[in-house]
Amino acid sequence: MFKVSLADYSASAVSNPRLFLTRIFNLVVQGYDEFTLVPANGAASSSIKIAVSEDNAQITGAGLKKPALLDDDLTLSDEAAKLLKGKAVEVTLSSESSIDLTFTLPSSPLKDLRGMIEAEILYRSPFGDGQSYSIWEAQETESGNWDIKAAVTLKPTLEPVLEALKYAGASITSVRRVEDGPKPGFVARPEWAVGAPKRSFAPLLSLVPDNLMLPAAAAALLIVSTFLIHIQTGLNLSRLENRASGSRTALAEVARAAQAEREIYNLEKASLQRLIVTGMLTEKLPDEYWLQQIIIDNQTLTVAGFGPSAADVTRILTDFSGLVEVGFASPVTRDNTQNIERFRIGAEFNTEGFTVSR
Repeated sequence: MFKVSLADYSASAVSNPRLFLTRIFNLVVQGYDEFTLVPANGAASSSIKIAVSEDNAQITGAGLKKPALLDDDLTLSDEAAKLLKGKAVEVTLSSESSIDLTFTLPSSPLKDLRGMIEAEILYRSPFGDGQSYSIWEAQETESGNWDIKAAVTLKPTLEPVLEALKYAGASITSVRRVEDGPKPGFVARPEWAVGAPKRSFAPLLSLVPDNLMLPAAAAALLIVSTFLIHIQTGLNLSRLENRASGSRTALAEVARAAQAEREIYNLEKASLQRLIVTGMLTEKLPDEYWLQQIIIDNQTLTVAGFGPSAADVTRILTDFSGLVEVGFASPVTRDNTQNIERFRIGAEFNTEGFTVSR
């Protein structure tokens, strides 16, 4: 959904005529769309909403006890089928079911901006192309830039919901990212959920009296002529943006491959780190120290044993570059008859700080 700014355009005309023309053009396009585009489903919107969570969806509305949309096997429940038959509903997404993205794009005509937004969402999303659905809202600022709010949801989360609504004969009027604390929500009408709207000129023509129809047509022709050069400029910018979008997609693939390599490297490094720490203890501890246990649980190391001085063991562990937070996991006890201390020492692995010296 686009929200074109109604700021004072006179300052823009003086400082940047191209920005002024772009904003006027956007106002005309937005107004034209709002008057002529009508929902494809044509059904009156009901008070029922489908609240999507990470692993299911609930039906909400006045007087409802939030029944689940899907059974345990992710099929439409009988209760939901009866409740939704022929209804027009709104789907709502929360932080449990979606990932939020925010970014800014430069001043652009609306017809080019949609492709730029969707390419930027694909570039910034942690999911690959074809793995998710997205909704977004574009708000124009006084400077002419566009502030974009988007929500991205994995397809396995939404597809059972969409299939169930289709089977029940329900239609979707909109998809809403609900408010989450201080973060405002927004509503969108994505084609993957709502379908492409139909265009009807009846609402627009009904605003013009019969005696003004001919002057209005002449004014429309004048406006179209005025923006011909602007449209041609927009086409050139669109071609450049398409090339830039392709480059961003290629860079995203390279970034994902690099991330996978980093993860493999960190796994190998962590395995080596755990092998080295046990060998290091065996090598550096004097013969009069005995280790009863070496426990490695995820990122935590626990060493239990006895010897003349528990503090010496902590110093050896502290010198190891891959360990942090070295300290006693339980109080040290001393056996004066044998002149030894029993210890239990804990530490945390730090893969990033781990180095191997030769």
